Amino acid sequence: NNYIRSLNWGYKLQLKEQGITFFKALAKFIDPHTIEFEKSKKTQRVTGKYIVLAMGGRPHIPANLEGRDLAITSDDIFWQQKAPGKTLCVGASYISLETAGFLHAMGYDVTVAVRSILLRGFDRECADFLGQYMQEMGMKFKNGVSPTKLEKLDDGKIRVSFKSSDDEQKGDDKMEIYDTVLFATGRRPETKELGLDVTGVELDAESGKIRVSREQTNV
Repeated sequence: NNYIRSLNWGYKLQLKEQGITFFKALAKFIDPHTIEFEKSKKTQRVTGKYIVLAMGGRPHIPANLEGRDLAITSDDIFWQQKAPGKTLCVGASYISLETAGFLHAMGYDVTVAVRSILLRGFDRECADFLGQYMQEMGMKFKNGVSPTKLEKLDDGKIRVSFKSSDDEQKGDDKMEIYDTVLFATGRRPETKELGLDVTGVELDAESGKIRVSREQTNV
């Protein structure tokens, strides 16, 4: 976590060197050209002819997963106070594979749970090569499965129940025990509290993502 803090400090320092004002605060729109936020217990406003929306997103854990509070996300791994031990990385995204890679390089037993295919949307030959390479390096893969339940055992470990993508049956043969269960199955946009309704910017009703065309919103 000290390394992550040093990166964040470096970014802020570079912004300052370029004469860019930085506010560490959660802002919301009060009109199409004005944002409002609290800083040092005081309400402040900033206006602009153009406002760039680049808030990113937060990793999420499926709401219907039983025992979801026992899992962490790809963001959380950097702030853990103890070694992750035997780790299950859930997801086939580049973030999941990247996390599995550096945990394995640090000497931990790592398994990647893949619901369908690795790196959907990437070049298939490259994706398949990467999967084979990771297995040859010692990382394990559980293909065609999704976790359905997490249970904390008396020794603090986590028992994970799986279901196959093409088989709804669950059983003891589809359970395994880990020290850490990490989800990297996508991110949800941080748009809910921005007050975008006052700007006229359209959001996708299902995902909450901003609707764009060639990086441009509808306004």
